Amino acid sequence: MIDKETFEVMASPTIGLLAKYAEDMPLDVMNDEDFKTGITTCTLDIAKAIDANRIQFSTDEDRAVMHGLLAICLSRCLDGKVKAEEISRH
Repeated sequence: MIDKETFEVMASPTIGLLAKYAEDMPLDVMNDEDFKTGITTCTLDIAKAIDANRIQFSTDEDRAVMHGLLAICLSRCLDGKVKAEEISRH
């Protein structure tokens, strides 16, 4: 028998949709260059959408999780050499 959290992941419509996209993905995520290209593209597009208020969050926890994920992606895009003062306009 599977536990509740595993069942919730398996029953998630979003996880199902992501699995379908991943199944037919035109890049090899196990190839470092392809992975980095995909992560960079998605990170920039998501950041632009958040900046333009096209993506909104209903809770601070949702916002924190998304920003955490994007921070991990940004770090990977920049080969782990993130310098906020060089990027930020603030």
